[in-house]
Amino acid sequence: MASSFVEDFYTMRNSYSEKQFNMKYQEMLDKYEPCRLYLEKRIYPSRESWARYCISKIFTAGIENTQRVESINGVIKKLVVRGTLLKELVTAIKRELDKESHYT
Repeated sequence: MASSFVEDFYTMRNSYSEKQFNMKYQEMLDKYEPCRLYLEKRIYPSRESWARYCISKIFTAGIENTQRVESINGVIKKLVVRGTLLKELVTAIKRELDKESHYT
């Protein structure tokens, strides 16, 4: 039952719409009746911090955090050579962040 619960939870968590999430949540309530109280009191109220449909529109706006970091790392790797001024590096990173802000 435990591995099945975890699989069902991840399926619910990864729902891309609120409607799909609620449908999967209801299925979990029905399937795991002994866990109903835990699901209702602990899991559901905190869904905005872990459910994909909430996170993608509130936190990352569709951009994975690793993409942002890799983008900045790419800028740094291109610019940093012996003799690069810190001011030049900061300007380049700011320019990259400004470009990124147009997409979010």
